[in-house]
Amino acid sequence: MDYNKHLLYICLNKKEQNQNLKKMKTKIDFSLYGVQFKNIEVYGFGEGATGQATGRGISAMARQYVAAKYGVKCQVHYDSFSMGNSLSIYVDPRDLYTDYKQIISEDLKASFCYGSFDAMTDCYDLKEEGKDIEKMVGFFFKAKYVSFQFGAKYGTKLYEELEAEGLN
Repeated sequence: MDYNKHLLYICLNKKEQNQNLKKMKTKIDFSLYGVQFKNIEVYGFGEGATGQATGRGISAMARQYVAAKYGVKCQVHYDSFSMGNSLSIYVDPRDLYTDYKQIISEDLKASFCYGSFDAMTDCYDLKEEGKDIEKMVGFFFKAKYVSFQFGAKYGTKLYEELEAEGLN
């Protein structure tokens, strides 16, 4: 097989794999961390393989987790980039005491972050306990970077409202 035909074969095979992944998307309900999660979008789930939550699925998990654990609504922004992904969670400062910021931030990072960056060695260290949870639920749902903020996402109505009150 010449080189051009080989490249065409690889491209067509990759396209077929991506179409199969889209077909394998499903929504599941499960319980984890004492929270009942509903309608979490996952692809590649079942058939003995470990699946992956979609960005929409991870965002929904974060929203449901904050609502169940802390009794407040939140804004969630998920971003995917070449070497990982990030999850930003925003809570209205009028809904919770700011004294809890550190506790909530650590809780969210423990629940949704799969490691931490060590600037001294310029390496990202993976957490071992994440693998056990992944096996338990059957899919991967963690983000590389997780941030928690009192305030609102820039450009939203809530942001403008909090800005007017001097709370953002």
